[in-house]
Amino acid sequence: MCEACPVRAECLEDALARREPDGIWGGLTADERRALLRRQRDQRRQLPRAS
Repeated sequence: MCEACPVRAECLEDALARREPDGIWGGLTADERRALLRRQRDQRRQLPRAS
């Protein structure tokens, strides 16, 4: 259902911003969204910091 949705990216972005705990949003389950948020957080932590 989400595969062909024209607002899939916006839907996912909104669900991530709201930390939506349930359901499928933007084509991802709650567990998949949590994993994505963890990966994004870990990537930000690895960026070199400006001095």
